[in-house]
Amino acid sequence: MVNFPEDYAKQEKYYASESYQTYAKNAIDLSERDKKQAIIASYFGQPEKGDYIPGKKGTCNVWNGKQWVYRGQSACKAHGTGKEYFTDARFDEAVNNIDAEAAKVLVDAGVIEPKDVGYYINQPLQTTVPHGTELVRYPNDIIHDETDYIMFRFYEYVPPFGSEVERPRDNLYDPDSKKSKDQVLNQTLGAYNSSVAFSAKEAEGYKTIILYMPEDIGDAFSAGWQGKSFGNISAGIISSTAGADDFIDSLGKLKNTADGALNRLGTNAAAESITKLATSITGDTITTGDVFSSAKGVIRNPNTEVLFQNMNLRTFDHSFKMSPYNRTDEENIQTIIKEFKRAMLPSYSIGDTDLTIGTNPNSAEIDAAFIKVPKLVQVSYMRGGHQIQVLPKYKLCALTDVSVSYTPDNNYATFSNGGPVAYELKLNFLETKLIFSEEIATGNH
Repeated sequence: MVNFPEDYAKQEKYYASESYQTYAKNAIDLSERDKKQAIIASYFGQPEKGDYIPGKKGTCNVWNGKQWVYRGQSACKAHGTGKEYFTDARFDEAVNNIDAEAAKVLVDAGVIEPKDVGYYINQPLQTTVPHGTELVRYPNDIIHDETDYIMFRFYEYVPPFGSEVERPRDNLYDPDSKKSKDQVLNQTLGAYNSSVAFSAKEAEGYKTIILYMPEDIGDAFSAGWQGKSFGNISAGIISSTAGADDFIDSLGKLKNTADGALNRLGTNAAAESITKLATSITGDTITTGDVFSSAKGVIRNPNTEVLFQNMNLRTFDHSFKMSPYNRTDEENIQTIIKEFKRAMLPSYSIGDTDLTIGTNPNSAEIDAAFIKVPKLVQVSYMRGGHQIQVLPKYKLCALTDVSVSYTPDNNYATFSNGGPVAYELKLNFLETKLIFSEEIATGNH
């Protein structure tokens, strides 16, 4: 009996689809370099006459306006008068700026397989509106084609470096080896965002929540810039290596720089000896800067420069006051509160997560030492069945705080069934991925 893979039906449907057949026909005559050129051209445009691809021992391939032409050592410089067309940097920039329209063109041309679009393009997690029992809302009659509202959907936490994350399969054509190079982890935005977009998995057993549009919608980005002081010696060392052809390699070859800095070391060493002597004799704590300032009225030039350090993940919060007007509202409010509490908290059981070590058949004691990471939330501002484009579009978020007040008006009051007459739900979110300039440019976030 033939054993078919579990996803055989899905594979069969995909490979029989019109989109794949179109791709396959177009891809037959395309070389790997043709495909990479098409990706670069989608962003930078076609090569111009004189653009070149370096080869071995001073040779190159030069674009003559119609095709790539091989040129030997003597002719390469004469004809290769443009820019180097294939580079890692240019490919990465192209990939990270491909939008949905450009991706469709590349698929139709046979450059990218339809199922692999997420490897190459940063596609946000799609927002869809479920119906029926999957949906709970407050107020109950909130949604129609002209209604603005906020929607919450719950997703599993996909480990960013785990085996479940879809990864790009290859990178730029390498003219030296004539092969495609292996893809570096998270080299593209599509790969970086895969765990919360391309590879995201909706949480089973959780309802989608729809609430009225909050009154505290905003968007804020926070960057870490910091002033750094560079002494003359440090500044000189960095400056001498910055212009090297191989910066990383040059950092390990500092002989020339060190020789040049030795002239300044004697003065600094003398001042340092004074500070140590004073401390040992009198206990006074002085710096080398104090020595120069007190003796000559000068201090070292701090050479202060402002340097970028990091970006901070976006945070935001929303508050909702809910007063039930009927039994349906009461039930929905209770369900909404329960779902947010469930999503925020870890699970005591790790479920089907496999932590078996080696050939150990009994993993129960291993599993008992771990708990399951909480769920993530997709937060979407909606109108009817579509996301509002002018408002923030968040990647999957972690729930950092869930607060429920059963006396929001500072007065304890209940209905005859014992339920409060009003609730206040406060939610705090932390976006799980950074936002980059390319994503703003393409309108994704």
